[in-house]
Amino acid sequence: SRFQRPENEEEKKGATETLYYVLMTLAKLIAPFMPFLAEEIYQELDGQKESVHLEDWPKYDEKLIDEELLNKMVKAREIVSVALEERAKNKIGVRQVLGSFATTNSVGEDFVKIIKDEINVKEIKMGQKENKLDTNITEELKKEGMLRELTRNVQELRKKSGLTPKDKIELIIETDESGKFFAEKFSAEIKSLTNSSAISYSQVSRGEEVKVDSLSFKIEIKK
Repeated sequence: SRFQRPENEEEKKGATETLYYVLMTLAKLIAPFMPFLAEEIYQELDGQKESVHLEDWPKYDEKLIDEELLNKMVKAREIVSVALEERAKNKIGVRQVLGSFATTNSVGEDFVKIIKDEINVKEIKMGQKENKLDTNITEELKKEGMLRELTRNVQELRKKSGLTPKDKIELIIETDESGKFFAEKFSAEIKSLTNSSAISYSQVSRGEEVKVDSLSFKIEIKK
C-alpha cells in the first residue's frame, strides 16, 4: 500500500494528507447523526476547535474540480470493470497475476499503475482494436500468484495477532520439502512483503494451516 511501501516520501506525504482530509470531512458530515463516533475521529485527528460540533458544515471548492481528471478516472474504471469481467468469465481470481490486458480505451500514463494494480496484470496495452485479457498462466506467473497468496495469509495472521504494519516479525514455517523449496526461493520477497526479519523451518505448535495451490504450510509468527 501507499502507507506500508510508498515509492517515495512525496507519495507518502500525499497519501497521508489525503487520508487526513477525508477523515476530517467525514467526521464533520456524520456529526449530526453519529455524534460520538464523529467526535472520537475529530479528537484523534487533533481538530482545531474544541469539538467537531463547533465546526462549519463542509463545502466543496468548485475551483478544485478537475473535469479532465474525472473523465480519465471514469475511463480507468471502465477498463478495470471490463478486465475484471474477463477474469470472471475465465474463472481466474484477481490474486493470480496475469501477463497483460489489451483495451480499446486510452488513459494517461499516470493511471496505468493504478489499473495494473487493480486488475493484477504486468502490462496494459492501450488503444487496441479489441479488449483482450491474456489468460495464459505461465509457470512464472503461477509462482508469483502463489507468492501473493502466501503473503496475504501471513498478513491476515499479523492482523489477528494485533500487530501493526511497522512491527517486525519472525516467521516459523512447518512444511514439506516442496513447500520449503518454494519459501526459500522467494524468501527475500516474503520477508519484504510481510516485514519479516527472519524465516525458520521447524515443527510448529500454535501455527495456522495455510494452503497455497498444492503446497501446505503451518505458519507461526513471533514479534
